[in-house]
Amino acid sequence: MPIENKNKRLEMEAKLIGTVSSCKECSPSKKWIGSKSPEKKIRCSGLWQKQHLCKKTLNSSDVKYLQDLAKKNK
Repeated sequence: MPIENKNKRLEMEAKLIGTVSSCKECSPSKKWIGSKSPEKKIRCSGLWQKQHLCKKTLNSSDVKYLQDLAKKNK
């Protein structure tokens, strides 16, 4: 989904990453090769990156914004 405004796009990206990395129900598979990464943040988060981990998460207005954007871009 395109988000034209660069600051809004970066904000949503950071919050999406924060949301996934904070999820208690989300985890990599047992065979995920990232569990052998030398980077502790990668091993612990289950994501292939280090930025925005366990930071701000999506709130209800962010979710509504993304839902409206998805409908608009069908």
